[in-house]
Amino acid sequence: MFEERIREFFGKFLRKYSTPEDIKENLKELRKILLKADVPPYITNEIIEKLKEKIKKELKDYPFDPKDKIIKAFYDVFLEYFGKEGKISIKKKPTKILLIGLLGVGKTTTAAKLAYFFKNRGYKVCLVNLDQKRKASFEQLKQLGDKIGIITYNISDFPSLEKLDEFLGKKYEVIIYDTAGRNFIDDIMLTEIKEIEKSLNPNYSILVTSADHGIRIQEHIEKLSKHIPINSIIITKIDGSAKAGSALIASKLTNAPISFIGVGEKIEDLEEFNLKRYVSRLLGLGDITQIIKKFEKLSNKIVDKDISHIILEILNVVEKEGSISKILSPFPFVPLMGIKKDQLKEVDTKLKKYKAIILSLNKKELREPELIKNRINEIAYGAGVTKKDVLEFLNFYRMMKKFENIMKGGKTISKKDLYKLLRFKK
Repeated sequence: MFEERIREFFGKFLRKYSTPEDIKENLKELRKILLKADVPPYITNEIIEKLKEKIKKELKDYPFDPKDKIIKAFYDVFLEYFGKEGKISIKKKPTKILLIGLLGVGKTTTAAKLAYFFKNRGYKVCLVNLDQKRKASFEQLKQLGDKIGIITYNISDFPSLEKLDEFLGKKYEVIIYDTAGRNFIDDIMLTEIKEIEKSLNPNYSILVTSADHGIRIQEHIEKLSKHIPINSIIITKIDGSAKAGSALIASKLTNAPISFIGVGEKIEDLEEFNLKRYVSRLLGLGDITQIIKKFEKLSNKIVDKDISHIILEILNVVEKEGSISKILSPFPFVPLMGIKKDQLKEVDTKLKKYKAIILSLNKKELREPELIKNRINEIAYGAGVTKKDVLEFLNFYRMMKKFENIMKGGKTISKKDLYKLLRFKK
């Protein structure tokens, strides 16, 4: 997938960029990745040339392993090319949202996801089907609406679009209109969308485009944006596509910001697009504070508990999530740090042993785990682990003790500290 390939490339680049030849070869690899992701050749060339220029400057000004400056060079260039963000704000009520897109991009599903998003933020929302050609279109949208408790209206039940719009405007705060899709953009589609746009005068005309359509959709995007005032973009299927590079530069082609990205099939799998966060994730520079948020509720509950109980609570959270691998998987700094999947599996195994050890401790040992040293054999036997495992737990406890203030104070744990905590070896 596109994101994985970029992260792998960038991790490799940071580990080997010492000579001009290294840089040249690595950027050749990046060029291939971008072209395979259907980023147009002329934009790919621009990206590569800008990176060459910036990296050359950084190495010239500071030739002593300027890793931070190299990271910034990539970060700045990717920010420039991979979209721009623009949130949909509900300032005027009703706010009318018109969705436009080709067949197969997930437009109808996106309409329901968007309705769910705004409903959860307290707005009174409805869905409207404007597709009069495909008979099943209303039923499809209505089924999705019924699942999330949102009423769906059909244009064919009203004498005109103006009458429908007038009726809905008195009842709802957010109105989402789903239009008919086509296999390609032709004059008939353009005329139809123009008429709808003129009648509704929507607050947002949103282009819904799929990350897996690749370069073949770019011509249609450019054609549509010349005739319809597109002021926002939603990218679907970005989580599983190798062609995502093409969709990301849709913003550059249309000069419209990206408001949302679809990150899965579930109704809640729609994220507001945050360009800086996305580029950070793309380059493997994820914010460790996101991991801490998983434990915010937990840390509020355990402020007055001793560290052994805190560890047990954390291990229970990890167990509930499935594994430490699952918790860390969204954070691409993990491969950048050289942490491998088999190492994460090792950590999962150790954490299960640590939980068994904690459950084998008496009340005094829970309060003062240093007392474990007096009863290593018994604890190991009771937990079904080895003496070495018990001693490792004691080291883990000491490390966690250092982080006790961080957890209670809600401060950020750095990547370096996380690495120490998980006890990986470089």
